[in-house]
Amino acid sequence: HRNILWADDMGLGKTVQSITAVEEFYLRRVMEEDGPAGSGMMAGSNTSARPGPGPVLVICPNSARGSVDHEGGWWAEITRGPNPKYFDRSTWPELEATIVDGSTPKKRKQQIRDAVDDNEYVIINWEKLRLHPELKDYKWAAIIADEAHRAKNPRAKQTKALHRLKAPIKFALTGTPIMNSPDELWSPLHWLYPDAYSNYYRFDSMFVEGYKGFKGKKIVTGVRNPDALRFELSDKMIRRTKMQVLDDFPEKLQAQEIELEMGAKQRRAYLAAENEFVLDAEHATADAEARADHVDPEDILAALKSGDKDRLKFLIPNAGARLSRMRQIATSPALLDEGFEDESVKMDYVQERINDHPGKSFVVACHHKAATETFAARLRKQKPAISCAVMNGDVPAKDRAAMVEAFQSGEAQVFIATIAVASTAITLTASDTVFFLEEDWVPANNRQMEDRVWRIGQESPVSVIRVRSADTVDTNDIAPANRLKKLMEMEVLGSEGIE
Repeated sequence: HRNILWADDMGLGKTVQSITAVEEFYLRRVMEEDGPAGSGMMAGSNTSARPGPGPVLVICPNSARGSVDHEGGWWAEITRGPNPKYFDRSTWPELEATIVDGSTPKKRKQQIRDAVDDNEYVIINWEKLRLHPELKDYKWAAIIADEAHRAKNPRAKQTKALHRLKAPIKFALTGTPIMNSPDELWSPLHWLYPDAYSNYYRFDSMFVEGYKGFKGKKIVTGVRNPDALRFELSDKMIRRTKMQVLDDFPEKLQAQEIELEMGAKQRRAYLAAENEFVLDAEHATADAEARADHVDPEDILAALKSGDKDRLKFLIPNAGARLSRMRQIATSPALLDEGFEDESVKMDYVQERINDHPGKSFVVACHHKAATETFAARLRKQKPAISCAVMNGDVPAKDRAAMVEAFQSGEAQVFIATIAVASTAITLTASDTVFFLEEDWVPANNRQMEDRVWRIGQESPVSVIRVRSADTVDTNDIAPANRLKKLMEMEVLGSEGIE
């Protein structure tokens, strides 16, 4: 298959598989055109005279691009080969790659032109994809879209930019083909098979169960015709799990959910924020115009329990900001940067667990950037201090590989990161324990964060510990989304397609 939705479980090596597949198609073409004379160009010959398959475009997250100075990421896997711990790099062909990282559009365009002229792999991140419409004008030998679920929204600019790109070989790579709803499968399928999946609404009506909510927005409740959808995907999607592939792969233990009672000061700060939220809700239900729209407390409660934030924002003024404030306080009031003390029952717990195991490596996942910085400051300030690598949106892409290397080598004992930045394309197998100080609104993002640790190279059973403040949005909002996510995966992928 030259066009495939590559949905192997995270950590099974989709990067090297897709590179070698591109090379294999190229070598087949050489053999067809040149016969036995082309056999001297086979992979493993390690000859610099080999022209390569033609320009290949790789679209990936910032953190997955890699760099000349560090192992890991697309650049290293293309030019050097897979991890030398598992692979003899002397058999790897001499491939060239260019990372599109120019400081101006003009410089980036020149980088792309030069790499295309030299038949290299061109590596560009998703954020820059929409800034370079000229990419659609090049004759690509192959295109690899890594973490293709980033293009799940058909209306997003980067999704439209992807859909305009054409090549005889197209791979859409994602360990989480369904983030929230089965209709997210349409976008990669439309890119891979534009004729067969030209109409989003047809796909939605056939395979997505739901009803119309606020302003006509579809509220997804499950999968329609799951057997038909599985059959539809059977020759278009590769899906293998770690447990299917690796007989001796360590298990991922059932996640522990730790609920902790907040201290008096933290509880007072949280209740104050919660009271403001309730007060806004009361004003909304008392307002004459709102009453005309049939707003009542039960409607607000139902939206809160279901995690329907668009509905909440309509029902309650400032609902989004109120919820975010409550989540921050549930972690630590200090995250608000309003003179609050750093009192956090969750951070106390995780810090104590880390101190119970001197020298052991840990990964700590957060939702807010301020949480990563506050917790790192705690560990660095204590005696003896604990070395940390902190990765959030403020860390330049070029520095992220060095942070991962510092953690993997043992130079940093604790890796603290925001889920949005660190949940894809990096390997953190130096640890076998992930603490979630905070969780992402999207359950699939949390699972991707777990799988930074639970992937090839891991030798121990992996523990996932979710630390939550009792009776807060930590416990009241995330669970329903997780249940719905699990239900949809079961129906679309089958029981063997999930962990």
